[in-house]
Amino acid sequence: MQFLADILDAPVDRPVGDGDDPALGAAYLAGFAAGLCPDLAGFAATWKCERPLHTTQWMRQTRQRKMGPGWQDAGRAHPLARA
Repeated sequence: MQFLADILDAPVDRPVGDGDDPALGAAYLAGFAAGLCPDLAGFAATWKCERPLHTTQWMRQTRQRKMGPGWQDAGRAHPLARA
């Protein structure tokens, strides 16, 4: 998650947990789409932030110049970015 904060130059909230949150979220959304899991707001209410992550100074000065434009292009190309 620190990598995302560094590349995007934006704060990213790190969730409390053992690192399975992306898999849990994907599984819940699949169940929701299939009509098996109700209430997205109730699911979202179970999420807790451990700590926010911010761009590190080192990243801002070095890798972001090299990698940032590619990530920004990918973000603009995503279908949801055009919606």
